Amino acid sequence: MNQIIEDIRDYSQRSGIVEKIEKWRTRTDVRENVAISSGVIAGLFNGLLEFLKFLLQHFKEQDPESRHYRPLEKSSTALLFWGSDLGVSHGDLDVALQHSSGLRGTVLTVLISIAEFMSKGMRSFFDI
Repeated sequence: MNQIIEDIRDYSQRSGIVEKIEKWRTRTDVRENVAISSGVIAGLFNGLLEFLKFLLQHFKEQDPESRHYRPLEKSSTALLFWGSDLGVSHGDLDVALQHSSGLRGTVLTVLISIAEFMSKGMRSFFDI
């Protein structure tokens, strides 16, 4: 397991994924009068939360008894509480991990993995 984490961390550093995400965020942030003050972890976390809110609303409107709704709600709540405890949405975790590239890379790897999993799952679920 440790080797897998090390391999992912090495890949993240070699590929420059963090820098690419930061550049993407600055290019695609279309909100007016909003400074990008939070870091890449906060941006990715907030994007995941928005996507999860969209999915939960979709399932609630379409079929609240769907077998997907409860597990998604439970996982979303766990992610929300984790982020709230660490101040992730406001950039507190970015600040706390700014001098720990290993931990920062691990957190980013987990969040990116969640985003990729959700993206792939949604494509197949909605037949996109």
